Amino acid sequence: QSLALLNDGSLVGWGASVAGSNAPNGSEYKFIASGATNNFAIDENNYLTGWDSSTGVTFDNAEALDGKIYQIKAQATTLYLLNDGSLSIIPAPQLVSNTYGIENVPTTQAYIGIDTVTANCAALGIDKTVVVWGNNDFGQTDIPSGLTNVKQVALGAGLYDTTTNAHLQCHVVSLKNDGTIVA
Repeated sequence: QSLALLNDGSLVGWGASVAGSNAPNGSEYKFIASGATNNFAIDENNYLTGWDSSTGVTFDNAEALDGKIYQIKAQATTLYLLNDGSLSIIPAPQLVSNTYGIENVPTTQAYIGIDTVTANCAALGIDKTVVVWGNNDFGQTDIPSGLTNVKQVALGAGLYDTTTNAHLQCHVVSLKNDGTIVA
């Protein structure tokens, strides 16, 4: 499923799912995210609209966060960046009992950017530093010493584990304000 946010605030969906191509109507959207099975759009009032990419059925799974959502990232885990810089998470269904500490959302500062894959999350702090939490089997959460002045952080899904139905490896890439990349 692919999803585009047009300059006029409307949405266009296309790809593997015909139903997913039926993005909600309207021209009030300002941010989108596409997950493993769901698509999300945030409107100008910071309300979330979500829809299943296989059925096209719309839903709102974050009613308590309505009006507060600034950004969302989703794969199987869904991570919300709220207007006040705090974070909220809905772990992937296969991550039970706080697997890998995925529910241990950092609260040490306000955040300005996020990303997620199934078993890892990353946040860019207002102080331009990065925090990554979740599975650390391959050092994914070990931030390089001295990594500061970061502009954006991104996670890439690694190998898929068919026994747990999750991406358990990931790689982390940071774009610094001076244009250098740290991976």
